[in-house]
Amino acid sequence: SVDVDAFVGTNIEKIDLQENSIESIELGTFNRLPNLRYLKLAENNLQEFREPLDLTQMTYLSISRNELTHMPEGFPSTLLEISMQDNKIEGTVRLDATMLPNILDIDIGDQEITDLILDLPTLVELDVDGCDQIDFLKLPNVNLPALTNLDIGDSIITDLSLISKYPLLETLEID
Repeated sequence: SVDVDAFVGTNIEKIDLQENSIESIELGTFNRLPNLRYLKLAENNLQEFREPLDLTQMTYLSISRNELTHMPEGFPSTLLEISMQDNKIEGTVRLDATMLPNILDIDIGDQEITDLILDLPTLVELDVDGCDQIDFLKLPNVNLPALTNLDIGDSIITDLSLISKYPLLETLEID
């Protein structure tokens, strides 16, 4: 568990708790830090992240390399970048503008995802590298009009001509 009591009432903007063997987080833990912009919880042992982050300053969240099996809920609307690759998330993943209205960059690679439903008009960078059960370019429910950077390495690719769905694309990684 994480105890942030010592930080309450401070101007803490960045907390890096990477590699601390954290297994759980009490609901509301980080909401007592209104200036928090950057939270890194990567490489812990979190099996769930149900922390509804009611933080009006947060722009970065990393929950990569944990043991998460479901998509987290309750993202702050100010979030610009989220990294959650290399967890154990499987099945269908749905992310839309009501959940992440200002998001620019998402990394959800290295998962057992079988379907992606994405409606994120502001997203410019997406990494699904290692999601080897999906043919990203053929997914029917993907709306990413601002996408400029896409990493689909180790994904199924059956028709590369479908890349034309992303006219603003500048960088494509297919390694």
